[in-house]
Amino acid sequence: SQEWAPIATKTLHDASGALSLQPDMFEFSLTPMSGAPMPDGANELAGHNNAHGVVVFEGITFTRENVGKTYRCKIAEKVPADSRPGMTYDATVWIAIVVVSHENVDGENLVKVSATYAREGESESHGEAAFENSYTPQAFAESGIIKGKKQLVGRDMLDTDNFNFSLSLVSGPENGVASDMALKRETSGNVVNFKSGEMTFTKPGEYTFEISEN
Repeated sequence: SQEWAPIATKTLHDASGALSLQPDMFEFSLTPMSGAPMPDGANELAGHNNAHGVVVFEGITFTRENVGKTYRCKIAEKVPADSRPGMTYDATVWIAIVVVSHENVDGENLVKVSATYAREGESESHGEAAFENSYTPQAFAESGIIKGKKQLVGRDMLDTDNFNFSLSLVSGPENGVASDMALKRETSGNVVNFKSGEMTFTKPGEYTFEISEN
């Protein structure tokens, strides 16, 4: 007998520069089309990518009873119900054509399994089932995300009092936020309230800002 598992890969194209391929990030399915033997009589096998982009499935065992036969299996990516916003999933369905034969090694007939891959509806053969996803997060824009206040204690606020504040980015994804960094202020009694203007975030990640009084 010989155990076989399909050769499948996953590539992630990230336009934000902030999301890398992680193990088990994407799920795939392998479904027999022509009576291929399946582990424990399963109707479908689930696979997941590893950190190197290889899709790992449980192996299928072929025996002498399968020699001389050709089997076909569908391989597809599963789109999760809670799919990540900005992620485009690969809808390609690959057909694995699995040929079971035998070869003579040192006078012993051994089971040999080989496979080629073709996109569903196409005849061109490939050496693997390749899936490609792209990630382009939508920009998030909002005003007043950052807020604060200054309270004057010990005397009343004078008309000549002019408290101004500035905002600066300390750390975060490169070119991930667009803002003029100006803080809008409003005086109410002895309290100066301030808040940020419109800020547009184009990359996911953690941002740290510093507020200082001018």
